[in-house]
Amino acid sequence: MYFDGIIIGLIAFIMIGLFHPLVIYGEYHFGVKICTLFFCFGIISCIILIIIENKIISATIAIIDFIVFGVYMNCSNRKKELKMAGFQKRKTIKIR
Repeated sequence: MYFDGIIIGLIAFIMIGLFHPLVIYGEYHFGVKICTLFFCFGIISCIILIIIENKIISATIAIIDFIVFGVYMNCSNRKKELKMAGFQKRKTIKIR
């Protein structure tokens, strides 16, 4: 019997569960500036995906790649929405 599909599905489920808190933490602490980091990570994982020959590892990296690019699209859309809504950057308060 071939368990490749079940293993890949389980890995996809776990990766989505792991990336969700990571994205929320990153956007909370770094704002939309973290979009660039996700984009660079997606490009690097895409290059690694082409090199690897193992089917399960390659599928796992492909899942991570699509998750990261989805996060990047969501983050860039949020950046456009904030700009259209007219939100300004936070002003820093100087303490004497």
